[in-house]
Amino acid sequence: MRSTIPFGPSSLAIGSARPYADLNSVFQSFFQDLPASARATRHELRADIRENGAAYELVAEIPGVKREEIELQVLGDQLSLSGSFGPAPEPGAEGQARQRTELRFGAFRRDFTLPGPVDMDGVHAALENGILRVHLPKAASAMPRQIKVQGEGENS
Repeated sequence: MRSTIPFGPSSLAIGSARPYADLNSVFQSFFQDLPASARATRHELRADIRENGAAYELVAEIPGVKREEIELQVLGDQLSLSGSFGPAPEPGAEGQARQRTELRFGAFRRDFTLPGPVDMDGVHAALENGILRVHLPKAASAMPRQIKVQGEGENS
């Protein structure tokens, strides 16, 4: 049987060569005992940000969200994505108890800091099969520039 006291005399070995590993195991064991529904963030929005030579691309999983329910805002190097996963699930019929709720519902918002500023006029987004792709061209100030090195007495 496991102790209900998280920090006892043996929970962190004093003088241990790996004190942080001991502390980490305490935290892991605490969260391991939580049910899966409590460990998962209901509105966890998973996304990747990619960069090629001329643009950034955000790819986000937002299954079940309608195009009209998505709001994107870009300001400088900040991108905000918000929307709604839909209404809360209906309660079960009389005599039925909900055993598990994992479906996402309600509003979500996620803010991203991009590696650099973007050209606002070229930003566009598309939603297909629950995958949102946002194309964010780099601003001219964020693009590499070739600098000509001049010698003495040269003008231009």
